[in-house]
This record gives sequence, structure tokens and C-alpha cells, in this order.
Amino acid sequence: MSMTEFAPILAAAQEDPQQEKKISREPQARLLRSVVRRPFILVLLLVAISLGMVRIACWRIPAISNMDEFSLLLQADTFRHLRLTNPTHPLWQSFETLHVIQVPSYASKFPPAPAVMLALGITIFGNPIWGSWLATVAAVLAVFWMFAGWLPRRWAFIGAVLALMTPVALSWEHTYMACGIGLTGAAVAIGAARRILRRGGWFNGAFLAFGCGIMANTRPFEGFVPVRRPTAPSKSRS
Repeated sequence: MSMTEFAPILAAAQEDPQQEKKISREPQARLLRSVVRRPFILVLLLVAISLGMVRIACWRIPAISNMDEFSLLLQADTFRHLRLTNPTHPLWQSFETLHVIQVPSYASKFPPAPAVMLALGITIFGNPIWGSWLATVAAVLAVFWMFAGWLPRRWAFIGAVLALMTPVALSWEHTYMACGIGLTGAAVAIGAARRILRRGGWFNGAFLAFGCGIMANTRPFEGFVPVRRPTAPSKSRS
């Protein structure tokens, strides 16, 4: 557009403040629309924000603080060496500890999904805490995908960022338990169920099965096994 064509628009903007505000906001609106129309940009932003929040929450590598973490790290090291379990020690009675099975084999009692994330952290980055952080990033992306089944993408993005900033999610960064993987499975299952009710499809069914599989291997009782409420006994009339 030449200056002679743009001059009447500027004159009208000076006479009408609302028109001036509309012209000034037009590039920002186009930029926002272009970002919302490209989900991979929102995904990259979520990954960057997640890793940034992880860095803020953990200024240094946390220390192992409880027996659950020791048990999960044993399982992660077992998986890292491409084993599912370990042989029982000949003097296993002297090494009994909490949350570790000694007989018939030496292994953790916990489901495998969190330990798989810790093993990935050891293998890729050399420290298991990275597995816990990657589990949180996966949880944030899954929450974004879940919200996108109900809300526009920009609101789903805001909901995922708010979920990341909750005190519970930030406390996960200080542990070697990879708690985010449980939220990942639940969010994937809920988001897939919403899409199945809306349009069906085998792809959404596969995602539902994938989310349920994660929950079954993370929190099998709380997240996967259905619980039936006990019914009150009927009172017989005398």
C-alpha cells in the first residue's frame, strides 16, 4: 500500500480513537490467530514453559528423601540394564527393606511406568531426575490435549499452563517418583473419551486404551480398577 492510499486511513484513525486502536491491534490479532491455528507452536511453547518452570522449581538436583524413591530407582536401574527383575541375593534376609520384594526375585513392588521414565532419564541425560521432569512435561501436553476436546486451543493452552503452576505439580519436580506419568494417562484417557463421544473413530479408541494402559501401570487400583460402592442392606419389614 502506497502512502497516498494509506493517508486517508491515518486521517480517519486520528478522528476516531476506536479506529486507531483497531488498526494498532490488527497485527497482534493476526499473530495470535496464526499461532492458534498451528498446534505444534503451542506444543513447543508448553514444552519450553514446562522446562522453565522445572528450572525455577529445582535450582539444584534434589536428594533422595524416602523409601519409595529408593524402590523406584532400583526398578529404573533394573530396566536400564534390560532386565525385568533381579535374582534373589543368597543372604537376602540381611537386606530386607521397605517396598522391595526379595523372594522369588529381587525387585520393586511398584508398577513399572514411573520407573520407565526414570530409566529414560538415566539413559538419555545421565540422571534419573530428568525422567521425573519429562513425565511432568508429558503431563502438561496431555492436559492441553484433553482440554482441547472441550475448549478452543487458546483456552486449552492457558488451562495447561495453570495446571503446570499448581503447587502439587511443582512439588513433583523435587521427587524421583515421576508422578506426572499418572496424570498423563488420566488426561489422555479423558480426552480420548470426549472425542469418542463426539465423533468416534478407531484412533481415539487407541488413545483411550493407551491412557488406560498408562494408568494400569502407574496407579492400578486408583486409576484403573473400577470400584463399586457398597449398597446399603434393605430393611425387611417385620
